[in-house]
Amino acid sequence: LVARTGTHTGSHSRLREMSDVAVALVPAASAKALKDALKVRGWLSTARRPAMVGGRIAFPLADGAEDAIALAASTPPFCDIEAVERIATDALAVKKAPPPQKQKPHSAHKARVAAAPTRPRAQERSFGGGAAVRGSSMLPPAAAVQRVE
Repeated sequence: LVARTGTHTGSHSRLREMSDVAVALVPAASAKALKDALKVRGWLSTARRPAMVGGRIAFPLADGAEDAIALAASTPPFCDIEAVERIATDALAVKKAPPPQKQKPHSAHKARVAAAPTRPRAQERSFGGGAAVRGSSMLPPAAAVQRVE
């Protein structure tokens, strides 16, 4: 595992560090396993996307992950990391934020649940109206049908 960082302590170095991001460089063959391991441990940055750098995949690291990776460098899959370097942030694409989800107000949901009947009402008939309304139709009576034999 090779780590490359700036050693200058001047103000120019501090500005450079703020515009840089730490990445773990890995061969493409071991990228999937390493990505999953970084994500599970919270070491993969959620702000930037991985990119190809010099024929290797550069996984952006979360703050403080560099030290943790150095400690875990001898265990699989972290032993596949070829180098941890700092690269310019503009070399990695920014992840888009997920679209906001519409959330219903909590109090409106409670009121709707309280007002909902616990047992569904019997469905009213859509025809005839039953025996109680016989003879009260607004339509004229139908003409008798003649039988032909």
